[in-house]
Amino acid sequence: MKLPALLLAFLALAGCGGVPRDQQGTLERIAEMQEVRVGVIAAAAQSPHFARLRDFVERSSAAAGGRPRVEDGTAEALLLRLEAGQLDLVVGEFDRASPWYRRVHLLPPIATRSEGDSEIEATAAARNGENGWIMLIEREARALSTPS
Repeated sequence: MKLPALLLAFLALAGCGGVPRDQQGTLERIAEMQEVRVGVIAAAAQSPHFARLRDFVERSSAAAGGRPRVEDGTAEALLLRLEAGQLDLVVGEFDRASPWYRRVHLLPPIATRSEGDSEIEATAAARNGENGWIMLIEREARALSTPS
């Protein structure tokens, strides 16, 4: 009785090779094209944490085997392009109350600051479902994060 259950468990695990997977193949595309498509929220350049965000982009791109191709724009426009799969990463400052926290995967903050009643996080957003890519960039974000 135990042998069939063990065999079934083994077969189920064998089918999971390559987990975590990117549903849309982000890591594979980055490796093939050797480029990471990065959107930088225009206001991020005025952030006191801009240098750390730039380091994060460089480290993450190198870890994935690519070089960053950066463009700037408004948060809304870049995050819509991220959702559509036209960008791999969006970096900038995000208010914790933003509805985007439910629509994209926001990484642990690299740094935070208070602005009135809001907590602003310098971080990055990735497309939901790109789990291998998310694991890689979360590791890089955690390596750069410090308590505020």
